[in-house]
Amino acid sequence: MLSAWTIVAEQLIRAAQDEGKFDNLPGFGKPIPGIDDPHDEFWWIKAKLKREQISSVSPDVFRFDDRRWRR
Repeated sequence: MLSAWTIVAEQLIRAAQDEGKFDNLPGFGKPIPGIDDPHDEFWWIKAKLKREQISSVSPDVFRFDDRRWRR
């Protein structure tokens, strides 16, 4: 059985499709970048560094310092 939220979401999606709101979206028909790349759990970090044009980062940035979290 579908939840009320699922039913409402489906109705809204169908209405938007009928109104053509999903027609001519940017990127339609183009491959998704990186879809065939092997899994990388740090993809989002690498993408952020690339977007921000950061070429090098100190290893200390990624070190977890548990002293910060102790009470």
